[in-house]
Amino acid sequence: MERPASRADRSRTARRTAQRSAESTAQRTAQRPTGRPAAAVAAPAPHELRTVVGVVAGVLLVLLLATWSFAQGWGRGPVAGPGEIALDGGLVRVDGVVSAAAPKHAMPGMGTDEDPVAEGFRRISVDVTLMAGTSPLEFSADGFGLTVDGEPADHLTHRDVLPGDELPAGTRLSGTILFDVPVDATAATLTYDGAGATDVVVPAETEQAAGAAPDGATMTDAGHGTDAHTGDAATDATSAEAGR
Repeated sequence: MERPASRADRSRTARRTAQRSAESTAQRTAQRPTGRPAAAVAAPAPHELRTVVGVVAGVLLVLLLATWSFAQGWGRGPVAGPGEIALDGGLVRVDGVVSAAAPKHAMPGMGTDEDPVAEGFRRISVDVTLMAGTSPLEFSADGFGLTVDGEPADHLTHRDVLPGDELPAGTRLSGTILFDVPVDATAATLTYDGAGATDVVVPAETEQAAGAAPDGATMTDAGHGTDAHTGDAATDATSAEAGR
């Protein structure tokens, strides 16, 4: 006949049962998937972050320089080269500078020139060509100026040959503007109404002094003597007498 289990035996049996149940629950929990990554995503290394920042900064710098260059002229029309001045809608090109000495001693109504050159100065003409771009070019001959050693030259606006005040798009116009400069001037700067400037070479003064025209000749603005052609006049007179 079996003895009933003592209280101590029952207690030990209950503890072993509880321990096995806890171990089984722990095993099932460990084997159950949780849906989370096994390890946290590693943070980027500091040097990789610096590389990314450098690339972004470089791209932004390139875009900034391109925008600045476009604003400086690429998007506004022609860009001036050597010997040119960029205007709003076109260009002015200097074709050349010619010595154009006029008589010093001519008097109004008594000679060929009513604008004698002052002592110590000589007259030059600046040949220019205006070129309109894709839009009409507005201009004024009075807007041109010339400086020699930082001093403005006398501009003979009433003698300029540059007619009109607007040039149609895609067309060009050549003309001449005149200035009086010091006799020893060899370089000057042509400007236009604050829009820009370009350096020009001034030809040296000719050996023939202003106003010293050859006998029987007059002086033109270009400084060249013109013969009176007296021989032709005498021949014409003789022919007229013979026909009477």
